[in-house]
Amino acid sequence: ELFAVSVPMSITAGAQYLNTWSAVWVMGAFAGAGPVGIFTAAARTATLSTIVRFAFSGIFSPIISSFYARDEIEDLGRLYKDVSRWIFTGAFAIFLPILLLSREILAIFGPAFTSGWTALIIVAAAQLYSSSVGPTPRMLAMTGNQNVAMVATATADLVGVAVSFALVPSLGMLGAALGMAAAITSENTGTMLAVKRRLGFWPYSWAWLKPLAAGILAAAVGFLAKLMLPFPGFLVTIAIVGAVF
Repeated sequence: ELFAVSVPMSITAGAQYLNTWSAVWVMGAFAGAGPVGIFTAAARTATLSTIVRFAFSGIFSPIISSFYARDEIEDLGRLYKDVSRWIFTGAFAIFLPILLLSREILAIFGPAFTSGWTALIIVAAAQLYSSSVGPTPRMLAMTGNQNVAMVATATADLVGVAVSFALVPSLGMLGAALGMAAAITSENTGTMLAVKRRLGFWPYSWAWLKPLAAGILAAAVGFLAKLMLPFPGFLVTIAIVGAVF
């Protein structure tokens, strides 16, 4: 019984790892070290918002199994909605400064890295979407649906590799970003639909309007503050716009 669960989850973890690195490997086959290094910095920076999801997933996993074992499905569904909204709120608060300060953040690595700002935003948006669906792989694993999680993540990995091979030769860094985003969104869409089909849970509700409105308002004020700055350095811009946000 232990192997029946651990083997599919090991494959799931491996596929998730490939989802975040396959685009880098494909790009390495078609581009020089410079663009690969810039894209890697952008892609890894874009994953900052996932720290919120990882933290909640670790805490939420035993709670999922506890509710499911006691057949308290309705309570589990309500908590899943709450946890998904909390994860999204934290990730949204990280994504919006990345959106506002994409060039300035990458300038920390060096002036040449600012060319990766588009890739940074694309991958960060995909990671925000992955946060919005909540801890769906854990929901599946803790309720006896680990094989479904394995199939969804492995399929998403194939999608990401296919998109990367199709787009990287012509689009370079942008194609790699789209390939990574395709893998991330495919995985999370698949697991979200599986949770809906197997358990009847949906992460979204009208309560999401509150963090959305708050985030958009804060981002708008931060953007205005950025426009008013008289050409300061990137560190000063990050400090001031971040504080205003």
